Amino acid sequence: PGFVWTFERELLRSAHGPVMRTDAGTFAIRYAGMGEIRQPEQWLRMSKAENYRQWHSAMSMQSFASFNFVYADRTGKIAFLHNSLTPVRLPGPDWRGVLPGDDSRLIWHETLDLSALPQVVDPPSGFVLSANQSPFHVSALGSNPVESDYPIEHGFPTRMTNRAYRGLALFEALSPISRSDMRRIKFDNAYSERSRSYRYVASLFGMDFEGRPELQAARDLLIGWDRKTDFDNRAAALAVCILGAEWQAEQAGLEPPPVRGEFERCVAILREKVGRIDPPWREVNRLVHADFDRAIQGGPDVLRAVYGIGLEDEGRLHDVGGDGLFFFVEWDASGTLRVESIHPFGSATSHPDSPHHSDQSPLFVAEKTKDPCFEEDSLWRNLESSYRPQEADR
Repeated sequence: PGFVWTFERELLRSAHGPVMRTDAGTFAIRYAGMGEIRQPEQWLRMSKAENYRQWHSAMSMQSFASFNFVYADRTGKIAFLHNSLTPVRLPGPDWRGVLPGDDSRLIWHETLDLSALPQVVDPPSGFVLSANQSPFHVSALGSNPVESDYPIEHGFPTRMTNRAYRGLALFEALSPISRSDMRRIKFDNAYSERSRSYRYVASLFGMDFEGRPELQAARDLLIGWDRKTDFDNRAAALAVCILGAEWQAEQAGLEPPPVRGEFERCVAILREKVGRIDPPWREVNRLVHADFDRAIQGGPDVLRAVYGIGLEDEGRLHDVGGDGLFFFVEWDASGTLRVESIHPFGSATSHPDSPHHSDQSPLFVAEKTKDPCFEEDSLWRNLESSYRPQEADR
């Protein structure tokens, strides 16, 4: 059984690492994590850790090239770690671009120790937030690592997301943070005035659309937008269509397209596909899975993250990314653990005939959670069937 496949392919390697020959030239690549295969071992050690000391010991393996972590335990200890295999690079060169391949000084051999990475442990603010943002803005002022303490050649990210701006502002306004506060923040669906996305939309506000009354009306609709993506919002459809172009460009490392062109494009799409520029967001933003089709709040890069496609074709957005499986985890004063979870669909997403194909979807769009049955007594109370995998009939 099997087959023989013979092929010829050029494989190049240099002192830097793998080499790619392209139409733009020949490039040697050196990347963090070359030859590293211990990730499963580190995940296991992290999962088995029973306290911060054991967890930190597992993190010291440093097998992940890049993965931010937040830690919390029953003692009240919290931490943020910008976990990365950051090369110890030669100071001076601009490491953001292409460098000469014939200079051996540019071949780095070491990465920063865990202790040298940006991190926050038990900050005075009482909270940490990780939302794909700069590691220098993960808590309140006075509780963050100081960016100027780190050499520029380390290349730590400086980008900020809307989720980070919004989450930090909401957390900073509270002390202490209650369970209901935490849920409210998680499901927050607004854009910060400081976010790139909103500033991209707001750049339209001063533009002149004289002689184009339909565009003047659309601009005025955006000026009155409260920056939210709730069910009955009448400006969210137009605003999200426009800011989506900025978000996609940023993800690709490109400059966003001229906002005026995106504005006119989105007005035309809504007029053609929906019949109006101000449909309620519930009519546009949908969670669709098999026969399930309901409105969902949220949008791109809000804390209630929802990324949809299909507006140009159907006049509706189908949620294809953003919030997935997530958990609320807390310990009470006695150290008792409480966990709640939710999934956009169910535990059998690839089995349409299963009752669990999309049985969590109603809770998901209602922004509710459920017991994940981590405790044995809860598991047995909710058990539907019990079988051995090798049994034919189950």
